[in-house]
Amino acid sequence: MSSIIEEILREADEHYDGQRIKDAVIGLYYTFVELDDGSGGLSYTNTQGGVREDIYKNVIGADSKEISKLLFSSRGLEVSLGAATVNALLNKKDNINNYFNLDILELVEFSEEDNVVLIGYFKIYIDKLKNRVNSITVVEINRVIDEEVEVYPWWAYNVAFKNATKIIISGSTISNHTIDYLIKSLPSNAQTIIVGPTTSLAKKTFKKHGISLIGTALVKKPEKCKEIVKLGGGAKRIFREGCAEKIAVKL
Repeated sequence: MSSIIEEILREADEHYDGQRIKDAVIGLYYTFVELDDGSGGLSYTNTQGGVREDIYKNVIGADSKEISKLLFSSRGLEVSLGAATVNALLNKKDNINNYFNLDILELVEFSEEDNVVLIGYFKIYIDKLKNRVNSITVVEINRVIDEEVEVYPWWAYNVAFKNATKIIISGSTISNHTIDYLIKSLPSNAQTIIVGPTTSLAKKTFKKHGISLIGTALVKKPEKCKEIVKLGGGAKRIFREGCAEKIAVKL
């Protein structure tokens, strides 16, 4: 059985047409890759492991299909380069028929009975949902303390899923390779969405595995993205300064 990462990469390969890497920036929070066809992709920077010398010396001008395979690397920065390249291939308007220019939460109906699980600490989502749902539980790979919600360590995802009715997965689970066991452990009765600039617009893959909504980023201004990422900017700056636009896609 193939992994989610393998399926995402195969879907990206369907959009490969000889594109090469025009530029790449690994920033504190995000990694950005621009292809020679003008498209760009973002990924959350996984800092757990560097970039091998033979790669960083040759990434500019390299075949995008080869760099996208770094998604399988055991080195975090290389995975980030691979994920950003995959997103440069997939996250384009010609890869979607209908999409919404809005935050993905606006497409989800929440009720007072909902038990929401956030895979990743989304403070903005906690603030938006805390008075609208029954409970909010966070599963987070980093140490987070928040008195308003219960925060589980990453390995306790199955406990968090037990009573979940809505699950919101961070796209950064692609760049830290946790997405495989998370998606394969999803309860069948919970609505699940995946969101964030790292999220690949891999519609076939995510639909196959029960994801109902994708929220991601389409790069609009590659030069602005490079500037923001290089100076340590995060998602707020990426969207606020017009580097990319938020989109939501129903599957």
